[in-house]
Amino acid sequence: MANNRSYSRLETDIFANLYESTENKEMPCKVCNISECGICFELPKDAPFLNRLRKGDGLAFSFVDSFRIGDKTETDVLSEKSVIKHITEKKDGSTRIGCYLNKDNFRKYFLHKQLHSLYFCT
Repeated sequence: MANNRSYSRLETDIFANLYESTENKEMPCKVCNISECGICFELPKDAPFLNRLRKGDGLAFSFVDSFRIGDKTETDVLSEKSVIKHITEKKDGSTRIGCYLNKDNFRKYFLHKQLHSLYFCT
């Protein structure tokens, strides 16, 4: 099957928090993959406010990503707002949420992560 995506993706295994603005609630999740202008989250089936999320809604998230380059540890901290582009329920009951964001901070983070994965992963 051909990949018709506009941007390449990097698979990740980062834990993040999603935030619902209306009730000030936080939901832990996993970042599945990232691209230059997007991010995909995987949420457990019992996620607290999952049933209120809709395509087109804004979704705030934050995470800390630490990785080693030689003897040095690099840390990126991101806290951004995105727009939900799709919501897909998986067979195991978990849900994947694909979001779009066009932010310079996120684009810089992605390029940094992409360079790291190309040159420093063993």
